Amino acid sequence: MVEAGGILQEGYGIKELDNILKQFGFPVGPATLFDEVGIDVGNHIQPTLVKAFGARMGGANSDMMVEMVKLGLAGRKTGKGFYLYEGKSKDVNPEAQTLLEKYKGTFCCRLKNTRFFIKFLKMSLQ
Repeated sequence: MVEAGGILQEGYGIKELDNILKQFGFPVGPATLFDEVGIDVGNHIQPTLVKAFGARMGGANSDMMVEMVKLGLAGRKTGKGFYLYEGKSKDVNPEAQTLLEKYKGTFCCRLKNTRFFIKFLKMSLQ
């Protein structure tokens, strides 16, 4: 999930990121998963994961997720996170997109569709 945050901060769109993993066979993409679990929950467990896995949990600027929660963008339970939830519809949240622009870094990855899986493979070999 840290890798997903990093990719969003590099300039990928929220739907684009979700679609990459869905095309690979995952049932949902990482932005949707963040929203379903709760961005506040992710923020709560992050220190434990960093302590347990160290550098493998590095990459993205986690301040973005902290700011999202402060703005009330905790995911589906608040009606808005990376997406806006109204009834059964789900649309990209413009407020989240604006926040991503604030944290946007340098776009550097050419291996768009395989980047996640390179990290997964690396982690499985450690």
